[in-house]
Amino acid sequence: MSNFDYLHPAIQHHVVNSLGWRELRPFQEAVIPPILAGKHMIVLAPTAGGKTEAAFLPLASGMLSEGWTGLSVLYICPIKALLNNLDVRLQRYSTLLGRRSAIWHGDVTTTAQRHVLRDPPDLLLTTPDSLELMLVSPNIEARSLFGDLRAIIVDELTFVPRGLISVPFQAADMVVLRCSIIASLPPRQPPAATTTRRHCGRRREAPSSTTAGPDCSRTSRVSRPGPAAQAP
Repeated sequence: MSNFDYLHPAIQHHVVNSLGWRELRPFQEAVIPPILAGKHMIVLAPTAGGKTEAAFLPLASGMLSEGWTGLSVLYICPIKALLNNLDVRLQRYSTLLGRRSAIWHGDVTTTAQRHVLRDPPDLLLTTPDSLELMLVSPNIEARSLFGDLRAIIVDELTFVPRGLISVPFQAADMVVLRCSIIASLPPRQPPAATTTRRHCGRRREAPSSTTAGPDCSRTSRVSRPGPAAQAP
């Protein structure tokens, strides 16, 4: 029995039949049990190595198996162009599973943002700056929007582009603060006994394509992981 077998049957079906994948990569399989168990994780892999799927598939499995409702997963990425590309992929994955994904950043129309507030998707992709605006805006009730949240994925945490330079971790520290604010919000309803959610411990995954350098150690401030899962 492989770790792939722990995923919800609908995900197993679509991975093989809809996406046409013969198998998951070793690091993608390795993170399935700890994410299903609600552990915080750092996922290290090269660019285009499949980090997004490594984080999303186990969380989507929990979403289906445990019947998560409302906005369950928040996906934070500092680069709008990358976020737009991810939106296309995650929209497809979510639709295959009968779930909804949406995106929120400065280029998204007010109409689309109002739709998110009126009828929150299962998965919301956003930037750190847009998340900050959502948390401080007098027009957004953060507890209502984020009260059902089960997991936070922080992508490309190591470097955040500013103009022509990549400044390590100054903006990432702000992501830590924003995640902490969300984690402190009381849930709209007490978690069911069968779920893996503990106290206010929204699980956090931090995919990163940067696998070398001393700054990587600070990523643990976001995800509080055990050993990192790293692609070969």
